Amino acid sequence: MLPALLTALLFSFSAVFGQRAAKLYGPLRANALRLALACVVLGLVTLIVDTSRGQPSWFSAVFPALFLSGAVGFGIGDVGLFLAYPKLGSRLTILINFSLGTLCAAWGDQVVLGQHLAATQWGGVGLVLAGLAMALWPAAGPRRLPWSGLAWAALAGLGQGFGTTLTGWANRLAEQQHVVVHGISQAFQRSLAGVLVSVTVWILWARFIRPQPAAGAPPAKTPGGKHAGFWLTGAALFGPVAGVSCYQWARLELPSAVVVAVAATSTLWVIPLARWIEKDQPGFRQVAGTVLAVAGIAVLYLA
Repeated sequence: MLPALLTALLFSFSAVFGQRAAKLYGPLRANALRLALACVVLGLVTLIVDTSRGQPSWFSAVFPALFLSGAVGFGIGDVGLFLAYPKLGSRLTILINFSLGTLCAAWGDQVVLGQHLAATQWGGVGLVLAGLAMALWPAAGPRRLPWSGLAWAALAGLGQGFGTTLTGWANRLAEQQHVVVHGISQAFQRSLAGVLVSVTVWILWARFIRPQPAAGAPPAKTPGGKHAGFWLTGAALFGPVAGVSCYQWARLELPSAVVVAVAATSTLWVIPLARWIEKDQPGFRQVAGTVLAVAGIAVLYLA
């Protein structure tokens, strides 16, 4: 249970650090730099662990599945995550990410792994949707949230959900081949694809999408700040390095249902952190909606 609890705590810290880094560096730049830093650290740790164990953790039969999982989860999912952070804040972004990610993972498990939902689990789906609706309804009334932020957070949920399913497929392949890919190595192999996707998106956005300054206008200031490196490093270490490694470790030792249910509590841990760092003060309805969504995730995976 320890790795699952650590995952929840680390993911909540990763969210608030990622939100600050996205504002200081720009979303796509922060995401690409964060994943590149995480990939280097994970690669070094994987090399040390494999050398100490005297056993490899890189297998040609499993790597393509982990790479695809990373491209979807780390790549597409984290691009959406960092584009949503500046618009919605860490609390709402991670709630949408986990809620929709859970639903997408459940659907993906049906399609890819043949694991169908029971009637009780469909009740959990209803609780997740109801809690999400409550949490997204502002305490002051029907004030509009930015549609672009909601769309990017939804993309993050899609990426996380289907990335989780593909990781389960990779673990099934490893079992069939009678090999073990430890959690840190899984995170490293997935981060390779994440870096490729995130850097590609960053370059394409900078080259073709970002509006160019008008003729004679002063050049735009480069994002960053005095403490920008602190937030970026924390986002890398708490999320892709330690958080994902603990998540993969937990999935090797515990049923996936327990891991997902416990990891989803990061949406609760992030509330006091976002209140302290981002000055985000949710109302009772929003907090209750978050609790309801987490309860729905627990029912969905534990039923």
